[in-house]
Amino acid sequence: MEYFKKQVLEEGSDRPRMDGVWFNKISEVGNDRLVDIFTEEEIEGAVKESDGNKSPVRVGLILLSSSNFGIC
Repeated sequence: MEYFKKQVLEEGSDRPRMDGVWFNKISEVGNDRLVDIFTEEEIEGAVKESDGNKSPVRVGLILLSSSNFGIC
């Protein structure tokens, strides 16, 4: 476990600060819409509206790549 702690430990990090910056908050209704399950109609509409210029990712390539890192 110590190995992983060392990987994410930040020593001497100089991150930008956000003091005094206010962000708009999302309403509860807005949040519910973000985490709601997609309906079949929404999915069909998104597929029909797409222009087909996106290539699907090949699962085999992901598994091959991730096996190099000990994930699979």
